[in-house]
Amino acid sequence: MKSLIFFPALPRETATSIASMVAQTTSSKEAREVSRAGNRRGLLLYSTLPCRAERFCEFTQNAYGDAMDVVAKHTLLSYSTCGMSSKMAEAATRNIAFGIASRTMFPRLLPGFESGNRFGLQCPECAIQVSGGHTRRVSFCAHCIPYVTRCPWHGCRLICDRECSTLEMLLSRAGDHARTENSLRYAQLSCSVSEVMPREPLWPKIVGLLREKGYVTEHGALRMAQLHSAFRKLFSAGFEDDRLTHFVSDMNTLDLCIQAARRSDHAAPAPILVLLYCAACDVDTFAQSPAPQSPERPTSDVDAEWRERARAQWAMHVSEHPEMTRTQLRKSMPAVWAWLHRHDDEWLRVNQLPSRRPRGGRHNHDIPPFVEYAISGSQVDRREHTGGREPLPSAYQFRIAYGMDGFLFSRVTSMPAAIGTEAHLPGRKELFVRRRVRLAIEQLKRQRKPLGIATVARSARLRISTVRTFSFNMES
Repeated sequence: MKSLIFFPALPRETATSIASMVAQTTSSKEAREVSRAGNRRGLLLYSTLPCRAERFCEFTQNAYGDAMDVVAKHTLLSYSTCGMSSKMAEAATRNIAFGIASRTMFPRLLPGFESGNRFGLQCPECAIQVSGGHTRRVSFCAHCIPYVTRCPWHGCRLICDRECSTLEMLLSRAGDHARTENSLRYAQLSCSVSEVMPREPLWPKIVGLLREKGYVTEHGALRMAQLHSAFRKLFSAGFEDDRLTHFVSDMNTLDLCIQAARRSDHAAPAPILVLLYCAACDVDTFAQSPAPQSPERPTSDVDAEWRERARAQWAMHVSEHPEMTRTQLRKSMPAVWAWLHRHDDEWLRVNQLPSRRPRGGRHNHDIPPFVEYAISGSQVDRREHTGGREPLPSAYQFRIAYGMDGFLFSRVTSMPAAIGTEAHLPGRKELFVRRRVRLAIEQLKRQRKPLGIATVARSARLRISTVRTFSFNMES
């Protein structure tokens, strides 16, 4: 293998940024291919890893450590696994480091809410500091954390200097002082979670903070109504990112995150868990009113005779109605089911029908309206103009420019209101091709070169078949 010279990486620089540097400063063809393919197919670990870590170490010749060192020092692995159990986190780490399948084991949010390509975002102050000793662009892990709009170190707003993060920038808008404070607080806590090594699960910390402030009962249950109210009140001003503001107003995502965090076989989405951690740190203490005095109960918690009677009634009811579903059985004998659920839940779980997932596939959720509004209101084409020529209005170029994955892009372009001013419109392709050919002809005339169809097509960066399809008059 040919030995290459690799420049050193900065602390907490993303592996995606390192791969881009290697592609620009070495003759590695694989590095250039990985750097290009990452934006096309989708980056891993919230835009911090262009490919599996093992392949990254192959074309960098282990100059930045082995696969486990790379994912620990140059990706958001700690952040991504903060909502997983230890066993699940180990499996996800092995998969991202040495796996060969296209899918990873990290949870994803619904289309439109999931974070897109954030490689093109950076802090102006960090860029100035880096430019003092380097002449290249550097992307840091802290700036790739989902929904972060401000630098956790300097507090200034992130800017978009690459086309691949256009949509992320469109969904971020400056607000008042309260929005700024909420966004900066979220960025700082997210950054602290991403830098914890070795990885620590975040849910036990959240429960401990909520218990200290009175949101956990003596039986270990969360006071969800009070928590919802305090959560909305704390973040009532919203955030600079519209998606975080939506999570504050819609409690369904928060409830699903809590349910997943309670189970060892489920992974909670890291952004929602960090948002809950932020609330647990800053929420006011819940003033619990004293419970009313209840009459004295017998020494035994539950009467053994009544337990046996309820068990017998439920077992007979289940055996007499084999045609009923789990829900129908519960609703047909609600009193007995409620008593068993409250006093003998372990026995009830074993002696009732297992839950079944309804058939018919997944339900197609609507794209958030703020995503539709952001794209339709975009007036600037941020796609790179190669060689001074505007790009063709292809769907592929539009998707890459906005930093979307293929699934979200197919959902967005199916809605007329979300097409956008620079989206792919078949009727406009002829206008774009004519404009490119006209500019190429003018340039060739100034250079006094022949105006053959092959020469014009090469100068316009188009195929000859494309130029011939629209029957251009080369002499005009």
